[in-house]
Amino acid sequence: MDSKPTALVTVDVSFNIDSVWPLFYDFDAWNKWWALYTDMFAYKLDADGKKSAALQGNEIPLNGGYYRQFTTIDGTTWVEYLKEFNPLKPYTLNYDYVSVNPPNPAIESITSRITLEKKDEKKTTITWCSWTKVTPGTDQKGLDYIVSVQEKAYQKGLEAVEQAVGLGYLWKEGLAVLQDRIISMEQALLTGQNPVWEYVDQFPGENGVPGKPFPRFVRGLPTSEALPPKKVGKMLGRFLEVGYLQAAEMVFGKSAGLPPGTDLYKVAAKQVIDNYGRKDLQEITDYLFDHAAEDAEFCQQALQGCNPLQIRRVMNTNEVPETMQKLTAQDLNIQQLITQKRLFILDYKELANLKRANTMFFHAPIVLLYKEILNGKSQLKVLAIQLLREPNAPIYQPNGPHPLRYKLARLFAAVADNQVHEFKYHLGIAHLGMEPIIIAVHNALPENHAVRELLNPHLQETIGINFLARQTLIAKVLGFTDKTFAVGTKQGVELASDAWGGYDFYKFSFPNNLKERGFSVDGKEDGLEGYLYRDDGAQLWEILGKYAKRFVKQYYRDDDDIKNDKALQAWAHEMSAKDRAAIPGFKSEIKTREELELILQIIIWNGSVLHSFLNFL
Repeated sequence: MDSKPTALVTVDVSFNIDSVWPLFYDFDAWNKWWALYTDMFAYKLDADGKKSAALQGNEIPLNGGYYRQFTTIDGTTWVEYLKEFNPLKPYTLNYDYVSVNPPNPAIESITSRITLEKKDEKKTTITWCSWTKVTPGTDQKGLDYIVSVQEKAYQKGLEAVEQAVGLGYLWKEGLAVLQDRIISMEQALLTGQNPVWEYVDQFPGENGVPGKPFPRFVRGLPTSEALPPKKVGKMLGRFLEVGYLQAAEMVFGKSAGLPPGTDLYKVAAKQVIDNYGRKDLQEITDYLFDHAAEDAEFCQQALQGCNPLQIRRVMNTNEVPETMQKLTAQDLNIQQLITQKRLFILDYKELANLKRANTMFFHAPIVLLYKEILNGKSQLKVLAIQLLREPNAPIYQPNGPHPLRYKLARLFAAVADNQVHEFKYHLGIAHLGMEPIIIAVHNALPENHAVRELLNPHLQETIGINFLARQTLIAKVLGFTDKTFAVGTKQGVELASDAWGGYDFYKFSFPNNLKERGFSVDGKEDGLEGYLYRDDGAQLWEILGKYAKRFVKQYYRDDDDIKNDKALQAWAHEMSAKDRAAIPGFKSEIKTREELELILQIIIWNGSVLHSFLNFL
């Protein structure tokens, strides 16, 4: 075609052309990687104009000359004809529109072209364009509408290409990289145990953020911290097979036969849980599958889900965006709700300055929740959600005039919570934040020291898991999180860094963190029902406190014993020194038994209970 295309979309993808081309090569199999289609098959016409048997992908002639028929998720059936196919440079497909059912009388003809150009070994330019002619008498608006639909479809199609190739890349390259890391672990077992572990004081590679704080970690992989083969196998199996292979198969390969409008990701998640989840939790799985899209479940997740550290009680109107300050609930204004301790907030300000890193989207929402009281019983309810941080930004409410926009806003809030939970709290504090503590324990406390023996069970395998994460999840080369989190790997690492920059060993303890967020251990400060992190956590915190107290009483008769324990004081120095573990807020000397009790209580809490809350709920 010599004329200018009526619709044109060009995208650069960060993959080799030979990884991208196979998706287009199987002209009859696009439904395997793009969920737009519910079915698709290819055929030829015989001499009488009748359809031949459906062709398989390996039967498609290189010069084209066959038809494909497909149905999209809205129930529309299309027929197209492949008239030119060039598997050599510059990798090209040319195909024509034949028919559509239900018919569209505005379409006279459409010629489409897909061209791939190799930019370098790791980048391919994809151009998807078309030339559309409308039937005589169709006005310009009719053509403009068709073209806008085409360009949106091409854009979504290229995003689907990038996701599909990315999943394949993760699977293929992931195995290679992980095999290399396992070899590194095996080599570590042969190098012997270093008496003193060295600290690395900055995250390596291009994912590092120079000048930003980050938990220090051990150089290499100490022999004693190499994960057992069974543990490695289990982690990699769940990590790769469940996280990527199963989801990819469901989302991109098994859409056929599902009703139009099916939430493919929801179905994929259900299949993963059914196949790999705990059978004794099947009832909970089924409940979540049926109720995940409800407000009640959204609120319950804020109290009982994987991220119980985000919710705060609003204590001042300045915490509420101006756009929300005139809202009411149960005939109470914002100030009255604050005064009665019934207003709560999920503020994902951590994401406010981050940029879109891949084909996924995210916002930095603000969610207002309130405690509804009816007939003497209370429950948490959504008051409003604001996605944008700008003057006069729109707000969305459960009973507002745009229910679908409200539902979308709630989904964006869930996406934001996922980014913050995994990078800030789970990775940044519960995993990486524990590593310098473990190094300090190893370096300063002899193996037979009572404190080291007490802490060891709560520190096991953390360094090995962190090592594996640095080689896979947040690695410079692989970076699985680039394809599974909207913020991408580099910005995810920044979230973890920011979390450590605001961390304080004592202030982040269970009771102090609750207080900072407007709660209390006994629940009297907020009266919020169902906050299991607070309620169950209070019991476990008390148990650990009694445990630490009994231990200290048994091994230290008085405060002088604490002061005279040279190994213990060396550990305090190692924990606090800026050139060593550099734990924020940790004191360079332990003076009393009460101080040691609290230190042990916090470390055990962080290494066991806190991680369990963030990992298993």
